[in-house]
Amino acid sequence: MTHLATQAKNRLHAVAQRHHLKPPAGNPFAKTNNGWWQALTLGRLEKMNLQSDLATLQFAEQQEARIEKEMTGIAAENEEIGRLLHIAGFGVITAVTVYAAIGDIQRFGDAKHLVGYAGMGTRVHDSGMTTHTGKMTKAGRRDLRVAMVEAAHVVANSHPHWKVELARLQPRIGYNRAIVAIARKLWLPFGTCYKAR
Repeated sequence: MTHLATQAKNRLHAVAQRHHLKPPAGNPFAKTNNGWWQALTLGRLEKMNLQSDLATLQFAEQQEARIEKEMTGIAAENEEIGRLLHIAGFGVITAVTVYAAIGDIQRFGDAKHLVGYAGMGTRVHDSGMTTHTGKMTKAGRRDLRVAMVEAAHVVANSHPHWKVELARLQPRIGYNRAIVAIARKLWLPFGTCYKAR
């Protein structure tokens, strides 16, 4: 739904740019600004597309709200998802996504195995006495990687400990790799909170 909403917003922005119009301040897509979009003087076909995009945006937002409400209900009923919500950076959707991807945590020995399952471990090339490490393998669950990287973005911008960690890592390895490193480190309390059952 987020992808659908983003596409509709991009098309609406394109209409405003094509006609050299400045959308309303704040959130140009808020319901209070629908009148502004509807009042634009456009050709018949372009007006039809604009109305379609506004309807698509409204539909996507309604569906997102409904899905979030359902997931909140599921999270309230599930003790394991409740545990996940205690990890920094996790919201309801991230917790449900991670739980759905992992299932029974007991099948993983430790956080290192979880990192491998998600495909977030680094490539290693060993030959004789030399060892080279590279980028992450990406040979695992994509949805799990995406959820953990999103959680890492949240904590890197809001949690004091992870802000310091990002500031320490970023000059040396760059922003994106620092975020992935933080995402890997988020697995540690995850494994602990499940093993403590």
